[in-house]
Amino acid sequence: MPSWKCLYEMNKNVIGDNPDLLKAGTVLKVPVIEGSSGCRLLKEKGVNPEDYLGGLRYKYPFVPFSLTRSRDDGNPENDFEEEREFRIWNTKTGKALATQMVKKADEVYVLIPDVKDFEFGIKGYPIHWNGKMHYHPDDLAAGLDKADKSKETDY
Repeated sequence: MPSWKCLYEMNKNVIGDNPDLLKAGTVLKVPVIEGSSGCRLLKEKGVNPEDYLGGLRYKYPFVPFSLTRSRDDGNPENDFEEEREFRIWNTKTGKALATQMVKKADEVYVLIPDVKDFEFGIKGYPIHWNGKMHYHPDDLAAGLDKADKSKETDY
């Protein structure tokens, strides 16, 4: 990782308020990133690196994205019976920025390009987040966003 800050942001809940105090045996979550160089990976995902790098080659082009499924009472949602695909995609190009198979409520931890135009969803599992519904693109294509609302979960 280019900086300890991304790792700290993803693990504040286990590290605590002081990033300089890491206790032996602490289990950290590490973001998933494909094995590729930054600018080439961004271009493959349909993102122009110059749009936000502005010619600066030292800026780290990725940001952490995490999601924990929870019920209205704040408790973690039950695990899925089978893994489901989580996907983040660029809304301008439609290309996937990150995909991950998830089964547990707190498994979504990925690095994505630092872009504003993105959407996310878990296949077969509508997400109500920040006042908006989010659906997996396969569910949108099948018209499931207009059908069964019984599985909606707040985040």
